[in-house]
Amino acid sequence: MEVPDIVTMDVGQAVERCAQLSHSGWESAQLAASALEQYPGATIETTRVKTASMAGIYSTRLAQNADLPQRTFDIGRFVQSLTESTEPFVRFFSVRFKIWRILVVLSDDMRSPLAATAVTGVGQNSAANSIGAVGTISGGQALALCRELMEDGWDAANIAVEKLANSEGDEHPVWIASPVTLARHYRERAMVTDVNSRNLTSLDLDRFAQVMSGLDDATIRIFHLFDDYGWQATCAVSDDFARPLGAVAIRRSTE
Repeated sequence: MEVPDIVTMDVGQAVERCAQLSHSGWESAQLAASALEQYPGATIETTRVKTASMAGIYSTRLAQNADLPQRTFDIGRFVQSLTESTEPFVRFFSVRFKIWRILVVLSDDMRSPLAATAVTGVGQNSAANSIGAVGTISGGQALALCRELMEDGWDAANIAVEKLANSEGDEHPVWIASPVTLARHYRERAMVTDVNSRNLTSLDLDRFAQVMSGLDDATIRIFHLFDDYGWQATCAVSDDFARPLGAVAIRRSTE
């Protein structure tokens, strides 16, 4: 039986899971509970992801910026919990409370809370940077396309899915792009000689360049997503929005 990617749970249950984490000293879980308590009787969507992928992305985020612990709660403990987890898949939901965005991770069956972290970040509203855009894509459609990429092993798509999971009602600007131009641009970025440096500042850079160079499409569509940890994910889809093609994530300079 196929396990659904999206499963809803009652806010009351989510608050209980957050309370369990809070009692174990997770400060971020208390923030999540405070946010959820404003919506009694509502439901919240949980998204299924590979545990190793989420652990890897947050390990990279933590390694990329020595100042990150100063604007987060529980980030080190969060990475450790996911890294040590024996569960192949987990579920997460994300909520906002005041200046914080909180991510709560549960077991795949949603019975056990595993970890939480909160960040006050440098995210941008993609709609505010829409010069040259030729249209928009709904958050729901973007999420479905990025989830396909995530299932195909694109780590950068995990960043996109996490960003989109709680914003399905939003619209995101879309641009026309040439695969040849994208391949050349990202191939040049991939020519960094220090592999360790490149791995801390990008995800799927080489793979994205290779896929773009192999496409027969004359034009495709791309959209950008900005997360609270200083990363920009770029997702490429076919002109008719029917096929997800690839994703790449680049750490943005915050200086």
